[in-house]
Amino acid sequence: MINVSHLFSAMTIFAEANIDVDLRMLRSFRVLRPLKLVSRIPSLQVVLKSIIKAMAPLLQIGLLVLFAIVIFAIIGLEFYSGTLHKTCYSLEDPNKPVKEGESETPCNSDKEADKSGGAYVCNYNTSMCLEKWDGPNSGITSFDNIGFAMLTVFQCITMEGWTAILYWTNDALGSQFNWIYFVPLIVIGSFFMLNLVLGVLSGEFSNERNRVERRMEFQKCRFRAMFQTAMVSYLDWITQAEREKVENRQEFLKLRRQQQLERELNGYVKWICKAEEVILAEERTTEEEKMHIMEARKRNAAKSKKLKSLGKSKSTDTEEEEAEEDYGDDGM
Repeated sequence: MINVSHLFSAMTIFAEANIDVDLRMLRSFRVLRPLKLVSRIPSLQVVLKSIIKAMAPLLQIGLLVLFAIVIFAIIGLEFYSGTLHKTCYSLEDPNKPVKEGESETPCNSDKEADKSGGAYVCNYNTSMCLEKWDGPNSGITSFDNIGFAMLTVFQCITMEGWTAILYWTNDALGSQFNWIYFVPLIVIGSFFMLNLVLGVLSGEFSNERNRVERRMEFQKCRFRAMFQTAMVSYLDWITQAEREKVENRQEFLKLRRQQQLERELNGYVKWICKAEEVILAEERTTEEEKMHIMEARKRNAAKSKKLKSLGKSKSTDTEEEEAEEDYGDDGM
């Protein structure tokens, strides 16, 4: 991310220094807009992350490839230093090279008796082999120094035009022992070293994909566990609510039955009181019976008062016990 404050400070410095800056060049940053797709495409994120994480192994492989290039360049200096500067020149004009097809060709000698096996020999009737040619590709493709040798080896391991270099060295030195250098160069440098890059990228891509799959699997398992926990809690809440509902219903039925019994008992007592009033109002009731009824009423009134006082004391005792239990729970 570009820091906006740094951008404005740089613009202020340019303005104070009277430097003409074309701010339209900032429009070139519009090319970064397609990078927004990276956050929307998970597969593209995996590819980019694997490439970023493969930077360190790729650096190590690059050093290994560089080491191999240096080794083969040193060997090429020993074998082919100065060998690609001979070519055929015309007998009429010694400064004019004779082309073999479209370009010049390195030569070994201009005499058949002196040539090596597979080497190129100039036609002694029209040309002669002289060592004053710059070399193929204006002398760039050669083993004259370590720089050109490393560049030539790099061209060979990329397999881009390496056969032409092989044929040029065959024409200059012969093909009898030339394969000893180029076969290991292609096998080790191209088939092994460069394919290590693909191996590292493939391994990092596989590891990153496995990490993403494990992360997704972990998220699925966590979501499944959270869902199961929530479902168990919901079922426990439903069960507890149903249990409380059943208990409350039983308490309600018990209370309603108690109130019904109290109403029936009060009605029965009222009926008895009316019956006693009727008995007391009759003329045939003796004084002794009236005294007996009045004494029974007094005893019943005393019992009712006693029961009411006992009920109040029990209710206060239960309230005190509940308060003590609540205080004990708060202390814990």
